[in-house]
Amino acid sequence: MATTAPNVVDSDCGGTPPSRSASTIIAARTLHVLTIDGYSDTLKSNVDPSQHLLLSSPFSAGGHTWCIHYCPIGSTEESKDFISIYLVLEDTTADVVSAHVTFSLLDQQGNPVPSHTLTTPLLKFSLQGTLPKGLGYNSFIRRDDLERSGHLKDDCFAIGVHVVVTKEAIPSSITVPPSDMHLYYGDLLLSEERYATDVEFLVGGETFAAHRLVLAARSPVFMVELFGPMKESTTVNKIQIFDMEAQVFRVLLKFIYIDMLPEIDQEDEAAMAQHLLVAADKYGLHRLKMICVEILSNHIDANSVATILVLADKHHCYGLREACFDFLNSSAILSVIVNTSDFQYLIQSCPDILEDISFNIVAPAVSTVVTMQAYHVLKIDGFSGTLQVHRYRSLSSFPFNVGGRSWYICYHPHGKNNISKDFISIYLVLQHDIAEAAMVQATFSLLDQHGKPVPSHSRVTRLLSTSNQDDMANDLGVHVVITKEVPPPPPPIVVVPPSSNMHLHYGDLLSSKRCADVEFLVGGVTFAAHRLVLAVRSPVFVAEHFGPMKEGANINDVVEINDMDAQAFKALLNFIYMDTLLEMDQEEDTTMAQHLLVAADKYGQERLKVICEERLSNHVDADSVATLLVLTDKHNCRRLNKVCIKFFSSPTALAKIIETDEFQYLTQSCPNILEDIISNIVACQLEKAIFSPENEGGKINKVDIRIWPEPWQNSNARCG
Repeated sequence: MATTAPNVVDSDCGGTPPSRSASTIIAARTLHVLTIDGYSDTLKSNVDPSQHLLLSSPFSAGGHTWCIHYCPIGSTEESKDFISIYLVLEDTTADVVSAHVTFSLLDQQGNPVPSHTLTTPLLKFSLQGTLPKGLGYNSFIRRDDLERSGHLKDDCFAIGVHVVVTKEAIPSSITVPPSDMHLYYGDLLLSEERYATDVEFLVGGETFAAHRLVLAARSPVFMVELFGPMKESTTVNKIQIFDMEAQVFRVLLKFIYIDMLPEIDQEDEAAMAQHLLVAADKYGLHRLKMICVEILSNHIDANSVATILVLADKHHCYGLREACFDFLNSSAILSVIVNTSDFQYLIQSCPDILEDISFNIVAPAVSTVVTMQAYHVLKIDGFSGTLQVHRYRSLSSFPFNVGGRSWYICYHPHGKNNISKDFISIYLVLQHDIAEAAMVQATFSLLDQHGKPVPSHSRVTRLLSTSNQDDMANDLGVHVVITKEVPPPPPPIVVVPPSSNMHLHYGDLLSSKRCADVEFLVGGVTFAAHRLVLAVRSPVFVAEHFGPMKEGANINDVVEINDMDAQAFKALLNFIYMDTLLEMDQEEDTTMAQHLLVAADKYGQERLKVICEERLSNHVDADSVATLLVLTDKHNCRRLNKVCIKFFSSPTALAKIIETDEFQYLTQSCPNILEDIISNIVACQLEKAIFSPENEGGKINKVDIRIWPEPWQNSNARCG
């Protein structure tokens, strides 16, 4: 069907979704999939682009009717080589609607293609007046790109249209405090009472009391040692650790509990980071390991570089190795350290590193010419079957040609030697000796399900001569580059430690139900949990599970909770473990926030209570304000109470509110709130009168304050 193109946002509009602001809230989200079945047929009517437009079936989002306009040959002369697409408001209402939309080309699995996903800015549009009624892109995707992409199959492709309709909201004056989860576990570690400690460590003559559950949640090694087949005694017997100093173990323990390092003297920082890196690698604490790598990369000098290189090699710290090589690129520095005892130890213990040093020193001075590149994919179909191969034996790929030479790939599922027995080893091998030497470099990459390299599992080898039939490096997905000369090394890797992830560790503990020792029955649903985690995060659970009023002490006891529904308890439990709220539908957001506010007040979750107040403050309107005020009064929500009281200062809002049944209930049950409302109205009108242009000199000439006789006349409120 041909029609005129709507007014649109052009293709240069931003691709970043707008963030949720204080003045708008999301009213509805809708995902609509537009399927073009018979793509080639849509191109046949090659007429004026502005007239070549097809309409989808109408659909609903946010209480409004929409459709999608699809222009296969563009909507303008400038976009004739593109597909244009728009979301169009079809309602007959004159209401102004605020919305933004994300258009995504979908792959064969129905997932958005990131390179062809565009999000419009937030826009107000309507069928009336000068506001536009359509939202979209003149140049969504070039037709040639679509036809070559592989996402057009059997003359069919799909576009996902994610519509987000917003509405105005009262700006929230409530600030949610940052996560303080680490403080709770820090208090647990430092608590003088030491309640619930169930394991002790003897390290360097000192004894450290700790909690098995915390250690297991944070470290996969402690999980196996304390709860797995090789677990230690379940009593408070001391576990001896011989390969660590007491001071290092103290810092390690504190990191496990609070996910950050304590203050360390500058003089001791480098030495402590070396010891902690070893400990972090031993106990599987990846974030701590990366923090130590970052610290050590800032302490590389002529006296430490050899020691740090050995450490980096033994504990697989590739970024730290690169930082050391970058430091050694100065021949003056190399001449200083080459005769040190640390460097002599490096030569004896790590000969491979010495080769890498030579490569990194020599390579930058030599220009390179790439003569041939090839990409070869090694696919392991039946991985478990390859593990039946005898240890240290290899499997070979079919030969392939690159640069006039024949190569094959050796795959060792159990590693090449005893050192690499827990790894997969992989090598590029020259099939035949040749007289003419050339330099070869290979990149091995594990490939994801879309055939793209995984950055964390990609390795680039050093340069080798093809006359040696030498080994190359690790991992899958081979990119072979043959050069005549040695290329410069890649730029050094910048080490950035990942952000705190302790909430994910406790989230895994909750979802896996491992080590659970208490059950709750809520609304017919059973939830497994951990007494210690509950007690750490809630003073009420401390009293219930470790105080005089504690419940039964074994998993067979089920604690019944009758004043909460299952969905609310699930969200409460998730917050206790992860300090974040579960994702929920926008329609459920207000109701769930009310239930969670009550639960947060009951169990002493102050931060959750503030989060609920902030969410509810964005839903204050004439229909909800009275109910929310009753809630704030019962649960002492001062922040939300101020937002609701302020809402009454609008005469238009006040006229609507007093007609509601909820307001009638408010006047009867909470007369003290009624006084606050009246005082706020009076104060607002006084302020307007004082600062009005007619009031010269700041004196009150006239104040028109009306106190409505109904429905307040039967209440106990005092009107001044």
